[in-house]
Amino acid sequence: MTVCIATVCNEGMIIMASDRMLTSGDIQFEPTASKTIAITSSIAVMQSGDASFQGEIISEVRREVAALTKDLDTWLPVQTVVDLYVKHRNAAKLKRAEAKVLQPLGLTSETYLQRASTLPSGLVERIAEDLINFDVPHVSVIVAGVDDSGPRIFMVEEGVATCHDAIGFAAIGIGARHAESHLMLSRHSWMVSAPETLVNTYIAKRRAETAPGVGAETDLFLLGSQPGKFDEVRLDIQSKLKDEYVRMRTGEAKLQKSIIDKVDSYVESIARSKAPDPSDQGDAKSPSSQSQSGEPEGKKPDKG
Repeated sequence: MTVCIATVCNEGMIIMASDRMLTSGDIQFEPTASKTIAITSSIAVMQSGDASFQGEIISEVRREVAALTKDLDTWLPVQTVVDLYVKHRNAAKLKRAEAKVLQPLGLTSETYLQRASTLPSGLVERIAEDLINFDVPHVSVIVAGVDDSGPRIFMVEEGVATCHDAIGFAAIGIGARHAESHLMLSRHSWMVSAPETLVNTYIAKRRAETAPGVGAETDLFLLGSQPGKFDEVRLDIQSKLKDEYVRMRTGEAKLQKSIIDKVDSYVESIARSKAPDPSDQGDAKSPSSQSQSGEPEGKKPDKG
């Protein structure tokens, strides 16, 4: 129950927007902490789904990244963080599945593999099916960052990673469709300027608040355009965006009301027009003044 959005612009920067709504089991709450978590000074993760499960996975990712970057003299590839997230998400799933499925049988992952050939084939198949289909809390993340290859955006949904570099944006959470709709309608791509991208990313997040469970608070961050740059959007800029968005919505409402008033007079004129005679109802004609041939009805097309 959230929305997280990442967009890339032609200056090579990534703009990240999210609410603060968190879910833990059947409880939702909106803390003061951001849902955008720095993994390195160039890579961040935006999280959606069960906060407890996410915390377990991301803690392991950060621990392994810290070890990898200790003596690293190049920028860590964003793809590496994606792979680590998938690895630790699957490990967390296996840990839970092992406790639920294998331990009651006196087995571990290792002993199950060792003894599979001696167990009844039906039992082996049943255990394998239970392990594969074991349910864990739904989680998804956006992994965004800038490395030596440029700005990168990945999305990981249920342990499956997809690259969104060519698309230029990604969104997760219950408000994702609302956010994506705005970005698509605004024709966003990686070729769009930074100011336009920032505005559209903010609007996309605010549009997503229509979805149930999306919080009203908004966090905005910038990554890039060079590796090692990760900053929060200045608070005065965020305040200006909020004011202008309210003004835009007010203007949209007034314009819509004006259009409705104009159409109302047309609809009213139709309603007030003389009612047809019931005796003419068998003489049905198309409302169009033109036939399919393009000529006025009643006139035959010129064959010459």
